Amino acid sequence: EKIDMLNGHEICRKYIPKSQNRQGHVSEGNRTRKKSVPIAPLFAEHADTEQLVYNLAAFKQGDLIEITLKMHGTSGRTGYLPKFKGYKRTLWDKIFRREGTPIYDWGYVTGTRRVVLHDFDEGGYYGNNEFRAPHAKFFEGKLHKGETAYYEIVGFTSTGAPIMPEVANSKISDKEFTKQYGKTTTFSYGCEGNGSAMYVYRMTMTNEDGDVVEYPPDYLRYRCEQMGAKCVPLLWRGEIPDEKSRSEGMFYQNNQPIQWLNLKTPGEWVQEKAEEFYDGPDPIGKTHVREGVVIRIVNRPKFCAYKHKNFSFKVLEGIAKDLAAEPDMEEAQDCEENSDG
Repeated sequence: EKIDMLNGHEICRKYIPKSQNRQGHVSEGNRTRKKSVPIAPLFAEHADTEQLVYNLAAFKQGDLIEITLKMHGTSGRTGYLPKFKGYKRTLWDKIFRREGTPIYDWGYVTGTRRVVLHDFDEGGYYGNNEFRAPHAKFFEGKLHKGETAYYEIVGFTSTGAPIMPEVANSKISDKEFTKQYGKTTTFSYGCEGNGSAMYVYRMTMTNEDGDVVEYPPDYLRYRCEQMGAKCVPLLWRGEIPDEKSRSEGMFYQNNQPIQWLNLKTPGEWVQEKAEEFYDGPDPIGKTHVREGVVIRIVNRPKFCAYKHKNFSFKVLEGIAKDLAAEPDMEEAQDCEENSDG
């Protein structure tokens, strides 16, 4: 059991270095600069993806699951939603010098995992967000009213700096690892120079009342095919075997018999299946180790997914944080939001 409180006292906390970001910028979140008026009140953040090993009980026999590649980059989201345009001022507002009533109209809005971006110029963890601009622009004229796309941006920023830190593989102290992946790990995913790529992993439809409908993965891939967008690679899809199949020692997938591994619970079976795909070379660029996988339960009404990282990547990730003495992009935004209230 994972705990952080004992007898009402905090006993542990996830370590995040104090450096807020590369430029010392504090985010404004989904608010205008002057007042706490939402820029896009229906622009929802992506739900946090928790670790698989702590959530094995979430899986049930018969659940339909998908295992997709977890990609090491920075989160992005773009929606075609009601967006703040200004204030409507009545005569009384003018007399009493009030700003008036906020006006919203349909428009495109883009953000990181936590923060809504006003523009792509100065500020932010990377100094500027120019590398995000073409990916946000991609969705203009393609999203339907109410749609929001959530995606991962991988590769390099517009200055040529890697989006995620490079790491010297010698620090992992594994000669075979260095022999396979070289002296340095650069999470390029096939990108070069100052190029970056976008991979969609989630889409939703939100009506004007704020009700959110989750797109199932098949429809997500259909919409991405319509728009010409890339999806995160699908590695495996199938149902968790039922109790009868487990007791017989066999279950069937695509009418082919597959040996049951005699595990105790559906969650343990899912973990075993995930570990068939979570390690090895990245299937896109093939020059670095993959981060891991994401296991999504398809038959749930709300987005329900868990991440599972492999050991080699976790070692590299720990080394990168130690060397940088600052959090990665996602942790930096979390830190900013907490400090911003």
